[in-house]
Amino acid sequence: MKRTFSLTVIYVLIWVIPGLTISITDIGNTSNTFQFRKADMDTVTLQADEEGLGWWHLELDPGDRMGVKYTPPSYPFTVLEAAYGALGETYDQQCKLCFFQDGTESPGKEIAHKTVALDYAWVRWVDASDLNVVINSGSFYVAVELVHTEGPFFEYDCNRPLHHSSWFYDDGTWYSWEQINVTGMSGKLGDSVDMILRVKGLAPDAGIVELEPDLVTDPVPEVTITVSSGVIRYTLPTYADVEISLWDASGRRLETLYSGFEETGSHSLLWDSSRLPSGTYFFCLNTPQVRKTAKVVMTSKH
Repeated sequence: MKRTFSLTVIYVLIWVIPGLTISITDIGNTSNTFQFRKADMDTVTLQADEEGLGWWHLELDPGDRMGVKYTPPSYPFTVLEAAYGALGETYDQQCKLCFFQDGTESPGKEIAHKTVALDYAWVRWVDASDLNVVINSGSFYVAVELVHTEGPFFEYDCNRPLHHSSWFYDDGTWYSWEQINVTGMSGKLGDSVDMILRVKGLAPDAGIVELEPDLVTDPVPEVTITVSSGVIRYTLPTYADVEISLWDASGRRLETLYSGFEETGSHSLLWDSSRLPSGTYFFCLNTPQVRKTAKVVMTSKH
């Protein structure tokens, strides 16, 4: 099955999901960002990674859904409102606002839904109190479902850090964004964008609160580093901020050999071993998640 998504950023990509191929086409070559805290509209408490939102949208087919997982601070949690974003002239197109139970590692049985539309572009709250959604334990999911091919074009956050617990529904199956490969970019779909979808409700001892999306807790990624005379080789499982430094046996930092962002995959870095005296040295590779060390014993000058 092949599907076409349109994306208003500067990439031409193919997303590959197990059993599903989704083509993404660059239609606008646009990289504008917007601030959604305007005096004449409702505001949403945006997390730090969303204070400069990228102008992204994906063209879905009717029946497709994008969802996010939430866990209330206390129970029973009564849903009052939900917020999503829509781009430009598509904001007033109807869509379904849906609530789901927590299933087995994905959204489960539907709790309730209603047809909604925004009265202003960008991010807006819509009333959900009439659905009488009450969460008595555990987590739940909120999703928006496309009704018409004309939109709305939902908004996404393309800034880091990412990894809200997000899901895509197509032809009866939910796919985690952490399962969706993005050919031509590093990492998974969850490494690239987050869904802008929020929930507000009443929680005991907390009053009215706006829930933050659950975050994906990935296992510590496997990073490797090997060193030979004159060459450092290392691999990264995800796009990462990397620092490679050289230390002596006494624990003294001698120099920083590299500092910056690197893409997923294998990399190499040249270094001058001729100026080091005989002895034991350590090459340390640091990312925000892990630290790896390679030991090298220099027996003579090179």
